[in-house]
Amino acid sequence: MQLIDNPMTTSSFDVHYGDQIAIRHRETGAFLDSNIGRYPLRYEDQRVSSQGQQVTGVKDRTDNSFWIIKPMDNQEAFAQFVARRQAGEDIPRDELNKWVVHHTDLIQLQHAATGGNLRTHDVASPMTSTNMEFTTLALNDTTHAADTVWKLEIDGAKSSSTLLKTSSSFIRIVSNKHGVAMWTHPKKLPEWGHGHQEINGKKDPTAKSTQWAITEIRGRQITAEEVEEMNKKRAGMSFLEKFVELQSLMIKHNNALTTVHPFQSTPLSWPLLTRGISFWTDAAQRKQIYLLGNPIGWWISNLALIAYSVGLVGLEMLDMRNIEVVDGVVRRHILRSGGFIAFA
Repeated sequence: MQLIDNPMTTSSFDVHYGDQIAIRHRETGAFLDSNIGRYPLRYEDQRVSSQGQQVTGVKDRTDNSFWIIKPMDNQEAFAQFVARRQAGEDIPRDELNKWVVHHTDLIQLQHAATGGNLRTHDVASPMTSTNMEFTTLALNDTTHAADTVWKLEIDGAKSSSTLLKTSSSFIRIVSNKHGVAMWTHPKKLPEWGHGHQEINGKKDPTAKSTQWAITEIRGRQITAEEVEEMNKKRAGMSFLEKFVELQSLMIKHNNALTTVHPFQSTPLSWPLLTRGISFWTDAAQRKQIYLLGNPIGWWISNLALIAYSVGLVGLEMLDMRNIEVVDGVVRRHILRSGGFIAFA
C-alpha cells in the first residue's frame, strides 16, 4: 500500500451493508457462486439431497458471483438507506460510515442474480458427506431463516471495531446456528455441477483453509478524497515503520501457508545449494522458472568464508605469541574490508 497507484491501494475499500461483493477463497482462488441449477435428487452413492439451488465455487468471476451483504439489525433503516443509494443520492460520509461492516457482525448474504439468501442446513454436501450442504433460501421463507444468519470473522482482528475491507482483509463466514464455516476444495463436482468446486460447511471453523477475501464491490471506484487520504498515510510512515511492517507481514503470511510444496527448501539447504527455488509455475501450460545458484561461484564463496575464518583465527593466535606475519596496514584491510565483505 506504500506504492503509488498500486492495485492494493486502488481496490481496498471499506465494505458497507448493501454492497454487492465478490467473495474469493484464499487457498484455491475460487469465487463463491450460485446459479438456477439444482442439486440432483440422488447422488452417485444414492444419498438424497435437498434439491436446493446449487452454491458452488468458480475460477472466473461472473455476474453470478456477486452477493448483497445485509445486516440482521435495523432492517427498516437499512431498507431506507439502500433505497437512497439506489436513487443515486449523495450520502454524507459520516452517515455512510454507520453502515460499515465490522468484525463479528451477524449478516446475511443475498445472491444478487437469483435473490435467495445463502443457507447451510443439516443435509450432507454432495462430495463431502461429513460436511453440510450450502444452498439458498427464498426471502419469503421465514421458517428456516436461522439457517441464513452468518457470523463474519476477520482474521487477526483484535476487537469488534475492526472494519471489513476489500482485498486486505481475510475473513471466515461461520453459520451462527450450526457453527460450520464456509469452505471449498479443488476437487470438481460431476457433470451436473458443471465442473465447479463444491462449497460446503466445514465443522472446524478455525481451519486456515476456511479463509476468504472480498475482492471487489460492484460499481465501486476510488475517489479523489480517498487517494489524498492514502497519500497522507504513505507520507506519514518512516522507513523503519515500513521495514518492520514488511518483515512482520512476510513472516505472518509464510506461517499461514497450509500446504507443502514439492520444491520447498529449508535454510540449511541454501548455503550448500542442495535445493533451488521454484520461482514461477504455470501448471496449465506445463511451464516453470526454477532458480538455481551457480555452483562454482557458490561453493568457492563458501570455501572463501571458511578460509577467511581460519586465517583470522591463525592471525590472532600468532599475534598472541608476538609473531607478526603481516604489517599493520594489511592487517587493518583483513579485519575491516575483509570482515565487512565476509559479514555481508
